[in-house]
Amino acid sequence: MGNNGHVLGDMQATRIVIHGHVEGNIDADEVYIQSEGYLLGTVIANKLVVDPTAVFDGESHIKHSEVRP
Repeated sequence: MGNNGHVLGDMQATRIVIHGHVEGNIDADEVYIQSEGYLLGTVIANKLVVDPTAVFDGESHIKHSEVRP
């Protein structure tokens, strides 16, 4: 999604890259919130990367957790 993009709703995909504004829940293998990106919602993913200039307001959960010693 580009810088001017706006999504209001839930998303499910293998890989999601956010540059714009998202309000909703995300279920994905990988989520990247890029510079100037904004996400308000819950993320369920194996990998979540948030750029220092991005905003993530919500909670995150590991999609497939493994017990590690």
